[in-house]
Amino acid sequence: MKLQFVSPKMHGILDYIAAVGWPIVARALGFSDHATRVIDAGAGTIAAQQMLTKNEVGLVKVVPMKSHLVLDALCGAGLIGCAIALHDVTREERCAVCCLGSHLLLMAAVTRPGRRPDPIDRGNSASPMARFATERRPDAAMSGT
Repeated sequence: MKLQFVSPKMHGILDYIAAVGWPIVARALGFSDHATRVIDAGAGTIAAQQMLTKNEVGLVKVVPMKSHLVLDALCGAGLIGCAIALHDVTREERCAVCCLGSHLLLMAAVTRPGRRPDPIDRGNSASPMARFATERRPDAAMSGT
């Protein structure tokens, strides 16, 4: 069972919120320069990816949504790796970097890569309704109706 319930548009909006919000949180909580730079780099990557993604809120629309989700997962794993590798920062700062990475991994997992298919797509024999009609009435597939 797939748990992809976030639309590409909502994913884009959440990306923009994270790209603006995480650097503000880092500065508001007084994080060290090193942790703030890592969070800024993650937020900048999120913003750049979203601006280049082919969805309703992308600006340039170059990167397909499936590729965006793969890049989100890679960036999330990289941020979690950075959180593990950061030794000169506090536990809270490492946790914040890890949370940003976890956010990216979660969003990559629960976002639909495209639009939902039309359930009654008469021109597409792979649509659910066409398959149902073919399974229930095998002669319908031969007649073209």
